[in-house]
Formats: sequence, C-alpha cells, structure tokens
Amino acid sequence: MTSPTIFLIVSVLSVTFIPSEIRGQDADGVYKIGVGIGDITGPPGGVVLNGYVNPITHASGIYTRQYARAFVVQSIDTGSTVTYVTCDMGMMDHSIKSEVIARLGAKYGAEMFSEKNVMISATHTHSGVSGFMTYFAYLVIESYGFNPITYWAVVDGVTEAVSAAADSLVEGRLSWNRGELLNSNGNRQQNAYMNNPEAERNAYQHDVDKDMVLLKLTAVEGDEPIGAFTWWPVHPISFNGAINPLVSSDNKGYAAILFDYAMNPGARPGKGKFVSGFGSSNLGDVSPRTSPMVKWNFTEDIENTRINGERQFNKAYELFNDAAGLEPISGPVRFAHMWVDSATVKVDYVNETSGEVIEQMGLCQAALGLSYVGLPPEFSDIWDAIRDLIKKPSEEMIECQRPKLVALAAGEMDKPWPWAPNTFPLQLLQIGAFDMAGLPGEYTTMAGRRVRNAIFNVTGHEVVLAGLSNMYINYVATPEEYDIQESEGGATIHGRNTASVTSVLFKQMAEALENNTPIDEGVAPPSFLDNVRDAISPWADPDPMNGNNFGDVIVDADRAQYVYGEEVRVVFAGGSPRNSPLRTGTFLTVEKRNDANGAWTVMKTDADLDTLFYWNPLARRIELKWVIPDGTEVGSYRMRHFGYFRQAEDGPLTPYIGVSSTFLVAAAL
Repeated sequence: MTSPTIFLIVSVLSVTFIPSEIRGQDADGVYKIGVGIGDITGPPGGVVLNGYVNPITHASGIYTRQYARAFVVQSIDTGSTVTYVTCDMGMMDHSIKSEVIARLGAKYGAEMFSEKNVMISATHTHSGVSGFMTYFAYLVIESYGFNPITYWAVVDGVTEAVSAAADSLVEGRLSWNRGELLNSNGNRQQNAYMNNPEAERNAYQHDVDKDMVLLKLTAVEGDEPIGAFTWWPVHPISFNGAINPLVSSDNKGYAAILFDYAMNPGARPGKGKFVSGFGSSNLGDVSPRTSPMVKWNFTEDIENTRINGERQFNKAYELFNDAAGLEPISGPVRFAHMWVDSATVKVDYVNETSGEVIEQMGLCQAALGLSYVGLPPEFSDIWDAIRDLIKKPSEEMIECQRPKLVALAAGEMDKPWPWAPNTFPLQLLQIGAFDMAGLPGEYTTMAGRRVRNAIFNVTGHEVVLAGLSNMYINYVATPEEYDIQESEGGATIHGRNTASVTSVLFKQMAEALENNTPIDEGVAPPSFLDNVRDAISPWADPDPMNGNNFGDVIVDADRAQYVYGEEVRVVFAGGSPRNSPLRTGTFLTVEKRNDANGAWTVMKTDADLDTLFYWNPLARRIELKWVIPDGTEVGSYRMRHFGYFRQAEDGPLTPYIGVSSTFLVAAAL
C-alpha cells in the first residue's frame, strides 16, 4: 500500500500440511494444464479506491475492468495439482481465499483445490474498488465500510477463473524464460536500500530487480499456446489513485490486455481462450517512475499506464516468442504451506553476509510505525498521546518493534474484533525445477532477494516471487532497511526480523519438499465474515435533471463522421453505478452496423483500452468516450450505455439502455 494508510493485513484458516508425496517424476514434461479468467470488478461508483486511503476521491467510472487470471497444473503421474491466480486488486483477504476454496472443493474435491495448493495473488493496483477486507482496521480506515458487492464480485470472479482452468485441462507442456526490462522501474527508497551491506549490494547490478520471468503454457495438441504468466516487480501506480476516480487495473492489467489482444484477435478482454497474467513480485520499494523527481498529472494517467504497460507487454511477448531461450519444465508437482504465528515462532538465523548466528529469532505482534503514517520522530510525543486514547501499546511491543515508533498497536487491539491478524501464511509451489514463493505482503527488493536465495540454495531451481499472496501483512523490509524507518520500515508490521524469519521458513519448506518430510503449520485465526456489516448502503438515484429519463442522450456524437485518432464522446442521463458493477457485462458498447442486414456487432466494451466510462453524480450523467484506434474497420457505428437506477434505497434495480445516433468511421477525411 502507499501513503498514510493506517493498516493492512489479513489471515486464513490454519491447516497442518504434509508436502505432497512424490509418486512419479513427470519426467517427460507433460502435464494437465488449463487457464481461465474471471471478472472481479466491484461497483465503480461512490466507493473508495483501494490503496491510497483518500476519503475524498471515490470511484466514478471505469478505464479498465479488474480480472482474476488463473492457471492450473496437474501431474499426470500423481494427480498432484497447483493453482496460481493473479488478481487486478490492491491486496488479498484471507476470507476471500477461504470462500473460493470452499466452492472449488465442493465442485472438484479437496484433493484438487485446498488452502495448501492454491495461491491467490494481488497485482497491487491502487485503482481497484475497495471494501473487501474483513479485519476491523480496513473497514474503519481503508475502505470506510464493508462492501458486499465488491466482496462477492471477487469471490465469484476468482472462482470462475479457476473453474474455467479446471474445466479446460488438456495435456500440455510448460517452459520458462527470463529477460531484463530496463527503464521501467526504479527504487524509491535509496536511503534504506543503501543501508544494506555493501557486499550484498555489490552482488547485484541494479537497486531493483530488472529481470522478468515468464511461464508459457502450451497444449500438446497442435502445439497451441494457451497462456502466459509473468513476474516482474513494480508498483501499479501509473494511475495516480490519490486523485484518480476511474477503476483501473493499471500498468500490469494494461500489459495483460495487450497480450490478450495479440493472442485472441477479435475477442473482447476477458472473453478470449488464451489467458495472460502479469503478477506482482518483490515490489515493496519499486516505483514505475525511473526518477524520483517525476511528478504525475491526472490528465497523464492513461499515458503513464500505457507507456509502462506496453514495456511490460513487449518484454513478455519477446520472451514468449524466444524459442531458443525458453527452458522446458519437467518433474513433480509439489507444494508446501505453513501458518506463522508471530507470537510464538522462533528460528535460528544465519546472516549470509556476516556469518552471524542468531538463535531463537522471533517476531512481534503487529504494529504500524510513525514513519508510515507520514510523521517525523519529533511528533512522537503528540501522536503517542492520541494513540494511547485508542490503545496504549504494551512495553513488550514497544521494545520488540524498536527502532520503530509505534503509531498503532493494531496487533493488540481486538474490539469489536481484531484489528490486525498476528498469523500469516507462507506458501511454496513447485513444478519440476520451477518454484513459486507466495509472499504475504510487499517485500522490498533486497528482502525478496533473500527469500529467493534461501529457496535457491536448497533446490537450485528457478524461483519466482509472487507478491501479496493469500493475505496482506503490509511491507516487509530487511533489518537494515527497517533501521532507517522510512515508510516501508514503518509498515513492516511484525518487526525488524520479519524478512529474516520468513527467509528461514521458506528454506524449511524447500527442504521439506526436497526431502519429502512433513512440516508443522501451527494455528490460524478465524474468518470475520460474520462480524462485518453491509456498511456501504445502496444508493437511491434522483430523477435526471431537466425532465430527462434514464438513458436519454444529453450530448450526442458531435459530427456525422470521425477518423482514426479522434475521440467520440456521448453523454447520457444515468443512474449510479454504485448499485451494480455489471460484472461480466459492460456499461458501454461500441457497435458496428452490418449494412447488408442492419445487424449490430459489439466491437468494444468498457474493458477495452480505448474506451472510458465516467459517472458524474452531481450532474446525474454518464459520459462515454472512445478514441478510435488506427486500423478500426470503417463503417457505421453507434455507442450504447447500459445501467440501472434505484428510486429508493430498498427499492428494486431497474435496467435502462441509452443509444447514441449513428456515425461513420473513416481512415481519413
């Protein structure tokens, strides 16, 4: 998360897990593979966007929809299965994963889908709809209430994505590639990064990871590619969510849509057979800005997103088509999962740089630091007085969290229910010599490198870091970065040792997989779904102004003919999109007429990159825009708007449709 948020983190149900038994090696590299995609867009109106905690700016439309993108890999030899899902959202709640697993388990069986072998990761876009977290701090500070429409849209969409992958399993092969993407990400916390040991820093050419890793999925029949998933670290904040009112999957979602366009010609986003995903990684201190001096303007958000998204897509497409560079994958499908109780966990840690051995290293109960809420140390006395009115931290917490100055003792707050979980999951998926580490938060560059090295030193495999997986424990900085107490250190909620302890635990999971030995997983906290209330109420729609009806055209297309590069703008009298996200549907279509029979064909929706849907609540208007791309089929077009209105908060939703006049599209005048 970015900016002075007051707290983020979640947890899931605890299960004791034994790594999957190896009964075959899948030595020929043929697996059952499948991919799927599901719409997870929440209501794009009147709801705070997830990431910046800005109570003033609310969602008022859509630039791009939010999707869950999944792949499933199953061993033909053993039936062992792993699933990865990347979601266009800010973070992941433990109860969402539990609800998804319950549905999948009921349909396919717990052997195929469980908490142990399903990894659900968030891209960390800061322009996704909020209201889906269940710990109390999120509800009162981050999203200003629980939004059931958003919550169930995510559960439904993720379930649909995984189900589509499971239902389309075919024999296939996997391969991976790696390549460097420059001039597209940069380290935003130089002071903290430079506090890491010089010898460690000198082992790397850059202060952020530049390598993108791509996993390619190809069906045996016809040698047909069915999917591609990448991991590369960058914050999806090309859209400035602090002032932006449009729902956006940001640079990673943009890249995925470009990949889908390339592989699914003629299909709308979210509707094609081929599925791509651009997942998060160790992005904690990584910005899409390559210079810390770059500033954003709202009007440039789409252009910033396009530039970074295109760069990610271009590199991914290059890796995807690089036959010589693609490494085939073969071997067993295995997985490990553990729950970490911050109150009781103890590990023996060996510092790889200094050789120092620390026995019985532990963690702290969750706490947010003063630096994360944007206050300098000289304000600590004033803040402490305010903090103590809410909850005074224990002396044990204060000592454990040093040098962090505790701003909120969230881990010690449990009224009306826990503000923050003190237990979090770690997960390791393995397909042959390809390992995927599920990080439960925003690991900084060096913290992620330490996890990667810990696993690699055991397995010798390619290791990708899947950030913000299964739950969210905010940031994880290295101990040296933590000592500087920039915002990432202040948001490393379980204290200075978090990166070190989790590196040891990932190493233990890797050893368990290599040796086929059991691991003890401890106890996890409960779900809080029964505690939450529908705090964000439905919205009654006032009648449109000037005697108009819902769906009436207020501003029509302003000319009879347009050419490539020009913008078509139409405004309708409209209802609030707060009441329905039209999940799997669309608020707009751009349609082309078949002059031979008069039939209309949908050419664009609100999921496309050249359309925009904006709601003005004060004017009670819906504005649609389409920037006509080069190569668009010439001919007669129209734009349509689909929406709902509700005349009373407890009244029914009534659908309406608005239609523009017909206009021509030509290559040039």
